[in-house]
Amino acid sequence: MFVLGAAAQIALTTAVMAPMTYVAAAINLPMQDSALLAVDRAMRLDWAAYVYFVDDRPSLASWLNVGYAMIGWPLFAIPVVLAAKRRYQRIEEFTFAFGVALAATAFLSALVPAIGVYQQIGLDPASLKNINPGAYLDQLRDLPPTREGVLRHLELLGLGGIVTFPSFHAASAVLFGWALWAVRWLRPLALLVNGAMLAATPLNGGHYFIDLIAGVVVAVLAIVAARRVGQIIARRQSGFDLAAPVPAMVPAE
Repeated sequence: MFVLGAAAQIALTTAVMAPMTYVAAAINLPMQDSALLAVDRAMRLDWAAYVYFVDDRPSLASWLNVGYAMIGWPLFAIPVVLAAKRRYQRIEEFTFAFGVALAATAFLSALVPAIGVYQQIGLDPASLKNINPGAYLDQLRDLPPTREGVLRHLELLGLGGIVTFPSFHAASAVLFGWALWAVRWLRPLALLVNGAMLAATPLNGGHYFIDLIAGVVVAVLAIVAARRVGQIIARRQSGFDLAAPVPAMVPAE
């Protein structure tokens, strides 16, 4: 019941919120790429150096390409794993945190629209030998016509990610790692896979480093909210159980 319920809720949340990122982009507020890049440089984070460092190492680039693509499978694997360990409350908290983080990401993306760092620094993604910037190219395809009002017919199964700030890949890495931390033997794998997803996000998605920081903050706040709500519900449920009348013992005749 918990596995199927969580899977249905995640699928519904994604089906609703993915198109909402396009609605958010259609608001067409001024682009903030220059401000985001300025924040990165103020933190002394050299995005181009990081890209070239990874692109010159084929094995590392291949591993990060795989890591970036791992955003899909944990959504439905996590409820199965947690149910096997009877961590039912963690399933519900994860589902709630995922929905809150996705909604917050869509809302913030409307306020801080950006196309991505490749275009801002004038680096052609086609010049990269080993990094796969497919997610960035999808955004480059869909974001401008959405902002201009040209793209209005959406195919649900063909939607690309058009959110730059905050990064939902970064938020997902934190959410997945937190959810799987409840299973002790999976902790090393969770760190390895979600660490790769986080490290790949600036490369494959064309994100600024501040996008990652914002995504992590969104995920942490969503987890805190989910934990708080879960504790409140658990206390109320415990109170209901204590208040339930105990059936009277009727002696047998």
